[in-house]
Amino acid sequence: MPRIVASHGLGDSAATWNAVARYLGAEGVDVDTWDLSGHGEAAAPDLPYGVDVALGQLRDVIAAGSVPVVLMGHSFGGYLSLRYVLAHPDQVAGLVLVATGPGFRSDEKRAAWNRYLDKAAARMDIAPGVEEVARQYDSIVIDGLSSITVPTLVISGDRDTRFHAGGDHLAARIPGARHDLIRDAGHHPHVDAPAEVGRRVTALIDPL
Repeated sequence: MPRIVASHGLGDSAATWNAVARYLGAEGVDVDTWDLSGHGEAAAPDLPYGVDVALGQLRDVIAAGSVPVVLMGHSFGGYLSLRYVLAHPDQVAGLVLVATGPGFRSDEKRAAWNRYLDKAAARMDIAPGVEEVARQYDSIVIDGLSSITVPTLVISGDRDTRFHAGGDHLAARIPGARHDLIRDAGHHPHVDAPAEVGRRVTALIDPL
């Protein structure tokens, strides 16, 4: 089975994957996690810190081991994984998108997201400017979903209703993808129900 490279969401750290990584490790799956700049053990970034910098960091993590990989991402980490597979499809064997949205096609919705991001970042334990990595300026991801050809699993917590529509959209637009709801889980189903998430991830990648 290919190794997994797992990316966390804004305001979290690589540690958010610990329980799922233990489950998958017991199943013989290698999981590499990493910290976005300004998160966990990673130093604060030079500013401006945009998505292109984060994509370069993800590229370095991928290049440190065997390729292709399965990209697993939570929230912004899932969006980053989508950006990566669209740019480097030959390096990706599968996708696991946890509590992830596809971005926005309209300028108005992107502007609303960016306003929400400013408010949310103020509540997070991150340095000023780090939130810029999640700011949205284009529709690259949502416009490119139908070109993704790797096996894809979308996971949401059943209580995380704000992300259900985005998960449904991903599953509808990515060929062959499915959207699974994890019972009694919120925005971090990999933390709330790691064994259930791990079981579904293993089923996805076992044939790869």
